[in-house]
Amino acid sequence: MTIEPLVFRWGIISTGQIATALIVGPSGRSKDVGRRVLSPAISLFAIIRRDVHDVVYKIAAVGSISVASAEKFIATVAGGDKAIKAYGTYEEVYTDKVCQLLSFVVGDDSGKIAFQDVDAIYIGTPHTCHYINALDAIKAKKHVVCEKPVTCNLLELKEVAKENGVFSLCVSR
Repeated sequence: MTIEPLVFRWGIISTGQIATALIVGPSGRSKDVGRRVLSPAISLFAIIRRDVHDVVYKIAAVGSISVASAEKFIATVAGGDKAIKAYGTYEEVYTDKVCQLLSFVVGDDSGKIAFQDVDAIYIGTPHTCHYINALDAIKAKKHVVCEKPVTCNLLELKEVAKENGVFSLCVSR
């Protein structure tokens, strides 16, 4: 019996050098973003890239200062994957939803059910923006991964994460 793997979807905010390194790694060559989303250049993600079969990591959304910038990042860095959504704000990545139309058998009613498409946010913005980006993502009930310090007082951020039922990981190289 084969078990379908859990699909863990990432939202990436910012389309700069750090976000690029997350996907392409130190070689500068695009990698398969289906199973190997994350770069060996980032120590935490080297763990995720191990030979895992029960979890698949996917990039679901990219947020930048404009939709055009996010689309360019997806085309040039993420292999042009049409399934990745491009957004012109970070907030749209935090609140990314997919609606699936359901037809009900009873009567003539039909409805929609919404579910979140992004499970976690990778913050690739300049470090002076990390705290507000992490706080916004956590308040949207997203798990957060951020390299470099997010705040001077990590306990404050951990409390907000705990209150919102998400995991916040801050990595410093």
